[in-house]
Amino acid sequence: MTDDVTWESASYNVNSDLELNSKIHKQIKQVKMSENQKESKVFFNKQLDWLAKGDVNGLVEAQYADNAVMIVNSNEEPVIAEGKEAIKGLFSYYLENFYRGFVSVEKYVETEDSVFFEATINTVAGELRVYDVFILENGKAVRHFSGVK
Repeated sequence: MTDDVTWESASYNVNSDLELNSKIHKQIKQVKMSENQKESKVFFNKQLDWLAKGDVNGLVEAQYADNAVMIVNSNEEPVIAEGKEAIKGLFSYYLENFYRGFVSVEKYVETEDSVFFEATINTVAGELRVYDVFILENGKAVRHFSGVK
């Protein structure tokens, strides 16, 4: 196992058959988990803990950098919250009017400085899928991209 990831050149249509997609996945070498990747997993678990507590102030202060930006692409127009106070406002609205609990993680990927996951949550509209990407610096989110389907 090496620390390098190798991709062979491939050009494909997103809607093409699964055989080509499978071939591309087989071409990727495994990457040894580094200490920073373990920190990414800790970040993810803390994010879920703060959401379960419903503590917006604690969540944002512990998990987000001062210059963090959160982009939510769930409505006709994306919502962009810049800075901790704006992110607190966005999470306050989310927890009060939408989020009703975590159900499960369907997919999870991490690197040294990022976390991506797909999960199912309970909402006022029933169970929905969420898609989140965090870009991390020094263990805190500097960018958070989020969507719901």
